[in-house]
Amino acid sequence: MRLDKRLSAVAEFVGHGAKLVDVGTDHGKLPIYLMPTGKVSFAVASDKNEGPLFFARENINRAGLEKKISVRLANGLNSVQPGEVDTVVVAGMGGALIKEILASSPLVLESVESLILQPMNEGAALRRWLYENDFYIENEILVKEDGRIYEIVLAKSGTRKMPKEIELLLGPVILKHKTELLKERITELKNKEEKKLLGMERSAKAKNSEEYALTENKLKGLEELEW
Repeated sequence: MRLDKRLSAVAEFVGHGAKLVDVGTDHGKLPIYLMPTGKVSFAVASDKNEGPLFFARENINRAGLEKKISVRLANGLNSVQPGEVDTVVVAGMGGALIKEILASSPLVLESVESLILQPMNEGAALRRWLYENDFYIENEILVKEDGRIYEIVLAKSGTRKMPKEIELLLGPVILKHKTELLKERITELKNKEEKKLLGMERSAKAKNSEEYALTENKLKGLEELEW
């Protein structure tokens, strides 16, 4: 099973011998890829829709892994019991939905050591939630595929100091490495905030709002990061 660049980066963050649940597994590509490598000792391929799970089962059976990968129809982490897994993967969903999935299953998270998350948006809010709920970011990277930049986050169980706002926005680990991809990401976010300010400046009420001030501060922080 071959993975695209985004899922390959997710796979890299899986620890050896992990007991893993892949939430929103789609066609089961990630657990099918990981199982033969020895990285995963047990895997659950979970999705809330029967359609994707049908193809996941087909792919898993074709790979001869039906006894090693459990396919389950469920929403979020409702597919696993507390203590059953130590690694949770949620990739390709919005940051708000990922937060909702994690927050709705606190008993499952009690025994989870690693969260591997790939939010499509709202990465800052998701990072804040992690630190507020006894997880911290151990590693993270940016990956570009088909013209889009993705952020992949590896969070570990434990308590750490809340990062600064700009670190929550771009990633505390990502910011340590001045890569060209980070520069491109900063430019993307700057353009987004500039457009937002321009739109708000058309209204006196919006221009005097707290949101306008926050957007201005965010833009200033991004400009200070340029190198």
